[in-house]
Amino acid sequence: MQSNLENLRLSVGLAHAVPGAELVLRTRDGAELVAGHYSTADVNLCALRRAVVASGCPNRPDVSRWADPVRIDGSLDHHLAGIHLFGPGVDRPPTWWFPTLVKPQRVWDIVEGRTWTDDDDLIEVVIKPDPCLGMTAVAVGSRVGAPDDMVASATEAVYEACLLEELIDEAGAAMRTPGEVER
Repeated sequence: MQSNLENLRLSVGLAHAVPGAELVLRTRDGAELVAGHYSTADVNLCALRRAVVASGCPNRPDVSRWADPVRIDGSLDHHLAGIHLFGPGVDRPPTWWFPTLVKPQRVWDIVEGRTWTDDDDLIEVVIKPDPCLGMTAVAVGSRVGAPDDMVASATEAVYEACLLEELIDEAGAAMRTPGEVER
């Protein structure tokens, strides 16, 4: 089960990776703040990212204690579960995005191990790791006009595989003895 800090890491990492994305936060007193890359945002997204990174360090305040991610907004629309749609533009097809705690190389292994369609050249996957936050943003789109439902299904398959990998990692961490090194 993800902690509030992990949820904040994932949300901030995704919003930071996608152009025009915003993160709406709710403070402990119920106020909503918008974090974004523009001057009128309540909180600068880069500054929030730095604060979240620092929260993982000893003797630093944990920002997840004063703010919960409510929703990812701006250029992203909610699609399904943790998947968000970066809508089609004038010269670009839609792209589906999701954040994961799975390491980038393992995400790539998951992607490489999939058969998408009879013509795998239709699907394009971009992996944007954020090593400071310990998360990976994944974008799935169409190279050459693949149908939107095909790309959405491919995204859902990779997302599900990443969720399973996160559960396996969490179970493995719970089973390790103190001092044992992760492989």
